[in-house]
Amino acid sequence: MEKPGNTKYKIILSKKAQKTFHSLDKNMQLRIRKALFNYIDYIEGKTNRRPDVKALHGNFRGYYRLRVGKYRVIFEQKVFELVIHVLDITQRGDVYKQR
Repeated sequence: MEKPGNTKYKIILSKKAQKTFHSLDKNMQLRIRKALFNYIDYIEGKTNRRPDVKALHGNFRGYYRLRVGKYRVIFEQKVFELVIHVLDITQRGDVYKQR
C-alpha cells in the first residue's frame, strides 16, 4: 500500500490482512487506508493529531492496534526498516480471540 506524497514508511499487508481488506466495502477500505496514512504522518512529525493507536500487552507484546470504527488493525512497526507490517484486520469482538 503506497502513501501518496513524500514518506519514508512503507505499509505491507500480510496475506490474511490483504484478504480481509479486499473483502471490505470501499468506504471502509478508504477509512483504514486514511487511518494508516494519518498514523505515518504522526510518527514522521507531520501532524500533532494523535491517532487511536495503542501498544498491546501480554501475548501481543510488540504489536499495536489501530482503531477504525468497529475494526481493529493489528500491526507491528519496524522502525529501522521504516515498515508498518499489518498482520490482521478484524472486527473488534474477534480480534484478540484468534491469537
